[in-house]
Amino acid sequence: MAWLREKNGRFYLAWKESGKERTSALGKITRKKAEVELALFEARAETPNPSGMTFFRFAEKYLCWHKCEYPSSHSRIYQIINQHLVPAFRFEMIGVLKPERVEGYKAGRMKSCRKIESTGEKVYVALTTVQKEIHTLKAMLNKAVEWGIIKANPIKYVKPPKDTKDAPPPFYSGKQLATLYEASNPMHEGIWRLAANTGLRRGELIQLRKDDLKEQGIQVISREGHRTKSGKWRLVPWTDGAKAAIQSLSGVDGDFVIPRVHGASLSRAFVTDAKRADLPGSLHWLRHTFASHLVMNNMPLRVVQQVMGHSTIAVTERYAHLSDDYMRDKMSGFSI
Repeated sequence: MAWLREKNGRFYLAWKESGKERTSALGKITRKKAEVELALFEARAETPNPSGMTFFRFAEKYLCWHKCEYPSSHSRIYQIINQHLVPAFRFEMIGVLKPERVEGYKAGRMKSCRKIESTGEKVYVALTTVQKEIHTLKAMLNKAVEWGIIKANPIKYVKPPKDTKDAPPPFYSGKQLATLYEASNPMHEGIWRLAANTGLRRGELIQLRKDDLKEQGIQVISREGHRTKSGKWRLVPWTDGAKAAIQSLSGVDGDFVIPRVHGASLSRAFVTDAKRADLPGSLHWLRHTFASHLVMNNMPLRVVQQVMGHSTIAVTERYAHLSDDYMRDKMSGFSI
């Protein structure tokens, strides 16, 4: 048996399960719509469940597992599931989730927008956001298959929205970097130098420890709670630029190479310094800059892949156009 509760204009669905009371927020909806949700819930409770679990119940289990396995990225996945996927698929049976339902969700999200009160401007949901949501939904159902909850992923062939736009990764020239360093807050200059000379991601910069600085280079370690994107460690060999950057940060107290800072704060600090230097871009441009200059100096793409920690060579090949030899070598034997 289930029932409705109303508080501050919001409806909640409540029921007993294993002797414990459970609740699920329905949000600010009309009583009539809340009663429809209640009837739907009770009807499904009385009908044999081919998959054994509603999306809402499985989401709880999945999030518990995800928090333990991927603590560093959990907050984003938690937000996606609870703010978007659960409201959309709350009482759907995961084993029979229809692809057309997911396609409808995808189309709706691509059209959704919010209005900025100060300007009245409409801001649409980013394509990459919808891609992440669909990837997350498919990953959840793949895990349900792995756990034996369902036999197959019913949305296996649903694809995330396709990004038809493509452009070379942006990067800074040597002259632009010099301008950036000169215009930067003295507290930040060494950090920007380190990022540009190692290609470390923002999280990797923040978590880099002094113990990771070895004779042969910088070890980028995937740690519990702070994993690398690939989940694997890599070695970034020393360069003169990297050594100079580390030397400029030698006065930082504690176990970490750079001062303790939140990731978002570090990104904002970079944008501030870049604007002061009259330069475009974000902190991630320094990672692109490192890879771009390696390729322009004819470093083999396989070496660039290893140093950057790219999961596949295809990711590294985004920089291949910068190599004078790459295209020539690929085209030299062509004949028709």
